[in-house]
Amino acid sequence: MQRAAGTVAFRGQSLFDLPGRALRRLRRAEISYLPQHPAATLTPSMRVRDLIRERRVDDSDSVEDLLELAGLPADPAFLRRFPRQLSGGQQQRLALARAIANRPELLILDEPSSSLDPPAQLLLLSLVERLRARRGLAAVLISHDLPAVARIADDLIVLRGGETVEQGGALRILSEPAAPCSRTLVEAAPDLDREPPRAPLEPREARPLLEVERLDAVRAPAQPRPRPPPRRPPPRGRHSESLDCPELEAVRGSGALPQPDGGFRCPHSTACASWT
Repeated sequence: MQRAAGTVAFRGQSLFDLPGRALRRLRRAEISYLPQHPAATLTPSMRVRDLIRERRVDDSDSVEDLLELAGLPADPAFLRRFPRQLSGGQQQRLALARAIANRPELLILDEPSSSLDPPAQLLLLSLVERLRARRGLAAVLISHDLPAVARIADDLIVLRGGETVEQGGALRILSEPAAPCSRTLVEAAPDLDREPPRAPLEPREARPLLEVERLDAVRAPAQPRPRPPPRRPPPRGRHSESLDCPELEAVRGSGALPQPDGGFRCPHSTACASWT
């Protein structure tokens, strides 16, 4: 995707105005991202201990504390495991432990509960709530799961076709949606009554951590992939009539097909000195 219009500011600084190195440094130090499919971000050849260690900074919690905070065991046997040896829920929590290892101020969660069963969803949302309470972590939740939104979100933006159709407090929108699209979403969420929306936070005078204004994006044109060269079968050995080969008479007598250059396709061992 390519930005077509709008701004995104973090601590008042436009992210689109930052040079590449400064933007990577900001992502490394203050912003973390929890993807929808965590297995894609877990290097399969790295162990649990190393996956978390590579994201830590000087003042981070220990690897064991981060695992316990994410609801995972921290014993030596678990630290030696590879991602393929973990369940889907464990991979999601491991990705969460990695995401908070650098002590970020903003955590972006992309459909974090879509691939989890209900008990794992409940555990993950509880972990996010605990992180917000203990560390004052700001979170942006991208989700179609309205019960999860009701549990975590303070403010809510409803999008349709990439455009904002309603914006405001989560309690107000989930209880009394104004836009037709919002009403349809709320009516289609049968479990929303089980998870009452959060009470709105008291207004604060501090400037918002993340500000997005009239952001618009377009899909970048697909780049044609280069076609790989055609694969050729490996060449087969030949015996030349001009060479004194002890197996040549056997090759001729076996009915081997003659080649255009006068040689014969050899069905015999490649150890023959006359093999070319």
